[in-house]
Amino acid sequence: MIDYNAYMQIHIAIYHPRRAGILSAAIDLKADRVILLHRQEDIIDGIKSVLSSRGIACQTMVVDFDTDNLRQQFASLLEQHQSEELYFNASSGYKKIILIGFEQFNAYGYPIFMVDKFTDELYWLTTRADQPTA
Repeated sequence: MIDYNAYMQIHIAIYHPRRAGILSAAIDLKADRVILLHRQEDIIDGIKSVLSSRGIACQTMVVDFDTDNLRQQFASLLEQHQSEELYFNASSGYKKIILIGFEQFNAYGYPIFMVDKFTDELYWLTTRADQPTA
């Protein structure tokens, strides 16, 4: 089990059926909510159920693969939640969506982390000035 002794309010994560890192980070970092970005055809009931059983709210948002639309969706999401503590979980997902998410979170100055799928260790890729790096 990961023990990072950090408190996070909201994780933005990208669902992919063959990747991990969303659940362990949300549970161990004690996220209050996960906003799960996914494709229309993804089946996300399982991950939503596990998050809910751990007391973590799960909001879902369908995204598409058009680059301009993705940028707009991320910008809109960030603006909508600008008064909240947002963190981008870049652990899993479709590469194009991860890269655009990284670009947008970095441009807005929000922290980005990933969980290594082989070691289950969390790494901060960018942080806010007030966010601990350990």
